[in-house]
Amino acid sequence: MLNTRVDTAMLFKLAAARLVAELDPVAESIRYDPSRVSAILRAIRQTSADSETRLRTPKGRWDFLEACRRYLAPLRDREELIVAFGTQGGASRHSRSRITTIWRGVGEERKVELPTDLLTRLDDIAGSNNAEAILVHNHPHFWVRRLLAQTGLWLPSASHADRELAVAYEQKVLTTWMRVGQAGRLRWYLVDESEIREFRLPSFERMRALASALKLNET
Repeated sequence: MLNTRVDTAMLFKLAAARLVAELDPVAESIRYDPSRVSAILRAIRQTSADSETRLRTPKGRWDFLEACRRYLAPLRDREELIVAFGTQGGASRHSRSRITTIWRGVGEERKVELPTDLLTRLDDIAGSNNAEAILVHNHPHFWVRRLLAQTGLWLPSASHADRELAVAYEQKVLTTWMRVGQAGRLRWYLVDESEIREFRLPSFERMRALASALKLNET
C-alpha cells in the first residue's frame, strides 16, 4: 500500500511537470554549426568537475545547446550542469549570444548542486548590464518518461526545484531592470529523454498556490 501511495505521488509530480512544460514558451529551432558543436563538446569533456574552461573563440547559443544535448543525453547514472558565460547579442531573447567560458558541475542520480561561488556569480550576472549565463542540466532516463516519450506524449519537464531556482533569479533580474533600466540575462534549459527545451514558468505548486490565494481574495 505504501508503494502505491509513493507511485501515485510520483506520477502526479510527473504529470504536473509535464503540464507546465506544455505552457512554457515554444522551443526555438536550434540551428547549429557542426564544427563549433564539436569544439564545445571537446571543451565540456576536458573540463573537470566544478571548474571552467575558456573557449578559444566565442561561440553561439545554438551551438552550445546542441553540444550540451549531445553530451548530457546519454548520461544514465547522474545529473550534470553545464553553464555558459558570455554576453547578450541584443535586448531580444532571440538575439544571438556570445559565449566565452564554460563551467561544468557533476551531481548525483537525482540532483546536481550549485556551489556557493557559482550562485554568487549568477547573482552578479543578474545585476550586470549585457551579461548572460545559460544553464543546462539533464534528467537521467526513467522508464515512465521514456515510455511517454516513445508515444510522443512527453516534453522535457523541469522539476519543482528547477523552476523555483529559475524563478528566484528571474525576480532578481526584474528587480535590477526596474531599478536601473537594464540587467543581465539567465536562461535555463533541460535535457530530458534526448530532447532539450528551455523552461521559464513557475512550478505547478507555485501557480496552484497563487491561484488559491487569488480565489481567497475574491471571497
